[in-house]
Amino acid sequence: MRVRLLRRGLPIASLAVLGVLSFTPAALAASGPPALSFTPSSWTAGPIDSGTTTTQAFTLTNTGDKASGAITITLPGSAAFTATADTCTGRSLGPGKSCSITVQYAPASNAENDTATLTAISVKASVTAPLSGSSTNPNPFAQSQADCEAIGGTFSTDPSTDALGMGANFIWSCNNSPTEPGSSTLIDDCFNDGGGTLAISGPSPWYSTCAKT
Repeated sequence: MRVRLLRRGLPIASLAVLGVLSFTPAALAASGPPALSFTPSSWTAGPIDSGTTTTQAFTLTNTGDKASGAITITLPGSAAFTATADTCTGRSLGPGKSCSITVQYAPASNAENDTATLTAISVKASVTAPLSGSSTNPNPFAQSQADCEAIGGTFSTDPSTDALGMGANFIWSCNNSPTEPGSSTLIDDCFNDGGGTLAISGPSPWYSTCAKT
């Protein structure tokens, strides 16, 4: 009776050992490399006025199964993008761990279009986030538009609104005004905008065109 029990016990013990051995390679295979990701994965800044700034915080996370190794942050591209805060450089991120980088966009001139790439590099993993930014192109005739609209006119820089046929000399129009637009204010505006002639036609509604002489 004792012999039978021992003989039964040996196969069970052997199966247990084999079971451990058979599952060990699968467990090892499930352990993958580090994987870095940015949140957000990209950024479009602006349009904003030149001389102003806007910022975006990025979270860098290791979504893999192993530590990343020491991280280096780079920001190649337009100098309008700069990193203003960085808790990632020189740090190794373990699985599930995060750090942050804050990027600033500061266009120096009007109508800029800038690009850059936020990059996190380690020995074992890397990731990039594309950045783009733009600055506004302010209306160079803002004062003329304000003065035109103050007397009920419709301001436009579209040459098709040139009711007086100034053609290639056209700068802007102040049309459909119930008040004669030939005031000294609009004449001065036209001069300040590089024009020399404010052509006027009436009676009401009045049409006017600012043109170069």
